[in-house]
Amino acid sequence: DSFPSSDKFTILFAGTMGKAQALDGVIAAAEIVKKQQPQVNFVFVGGGIELDHLKQLAINRKLDNVTFIPKVPMSQVGAMLQQADVLLVHLKNDSLFTVTIPSKIQAYFAVGKPVLMGLLGDAASLVAEAKCGVIATPENPQSIADAAISLATLSPAELHAMGQRGKDFYDREMSLEVGVSNFSILFDQAIELKL
Repeated sequence: DSFPSSDKFTILFAGTMGKAQALDGVIAAAEIVKKQQPQVNFVFVGGGIELDHLKQLAINRKLDNVTFIPKVPMSQVGAMLQQADVLLVHLKNDSLFTVTIPSKIQAYFAVGKPVLMGLLGDAASLVAEAKCGVIATPENPQSIADAAISLATLSPAELHAMGQRGKDFYDREMSLEVGVSNFSILFDQAIELKL
């Protein structure tokens, strides 16, 4: 499947689709969003043990606003993130993940796109501090749908400003030049790779 046309509002999830990502709730959210904002598309890029199950859910619910794209080479990921309107982070609603800062968050901030944060705790705090996205309760379809709709109804200028705040926050707080004080973030990334 290819990327939705540019007149669609695209919310992109890139990465592994496994048990930890708990994406059933996002598919359920897509069904709610479809009824209210049919121009909003959810795009999932990557693979994982839950991929076939998620595809089947989307087919069963006749969700033409959900697209699956196979894993792309690392060199193409940046371009794909740039094509999206909003970047989605989602993990299981589990206290373990409230202290996790997924490594993709740094990449998402650096790209300068608004973030739909389906994760509570430390990662959500970063989005709140940077004012670069909307936080939803993970695995709660209504909360995810509400966040998606609130982002989709912002003006292009507001979306751009939101993404830019994330990029500025990344440059100020997260980029490697900030130095050794960020060793803990690298440590979190090492943990993240095991998920």
